[in-house]
Amino acid sequence: MNLNKKRTAVLSGVAAIGVAVAGTVAWAAFTNSQTASAGAVQSETYQPLTVSGEFLGRTGAHSSKALLPGDTGDVRLTLTNPAGNSVNGKVVSIRAEQVNPHEVTGGATWEAKQGCAAAVQLSDISTANGNTVILAAGSTQPLTLVKALKLADGATLACSGMTFPLNYTVTFEATRDGAVLPANSTITS
Repeated sequence: MNLNKKRTAVLSGVAAIGVAVAGTVAWAAFTNSQTASAGAVQSETYQPLTVSGEFLGRTGAHSSKALLPGDTGDVRLTLTNPAGNSVNGKVVSIRAEQVNPHEVTGGATWEAKQGCAAAVQLSDISTANGNTVILAAGSTQPLTLVKALKLADGATLACSGMTFPLNYTVTFEATRDGAVLPANSTITS
């Protein structure tokens, strides 16, 4: 190989290394990260809603608080959304609790209390299909459950004079939806 060819090969090799080094330097950059404060998030104020209940009496004749076999009865629940809440409260479900024979008063025997507690048939309460209930913050609303229960047609004479405690569990959730009540504040079972 002659001297010019060697010099050209060496210069070509140096030029290639120079391009590679320049390419590496060209891709290098300074980086930096900063953190910004975006303030703080606050949740809505939502205190538990409350509910109380009252047996109104026989359907269609609330003056009569006692039922005969086959009669249905109405219940009024009074729902309260505390004034301190910043949102409305929607009724998600209303569930009647089965009568507990340990809470039944009257009756001669334990067996009679068990059988008669089972004779109190509780209706399903639907909060769908026009029965939506949404309480505004700071409001109290009575809600009548028509035909909420029935004393079974087959209830025996042993049930005569017994008292059956009624308990309802109402589940609420917070919502921004506007207040809504069913017609006449009534849900028919």
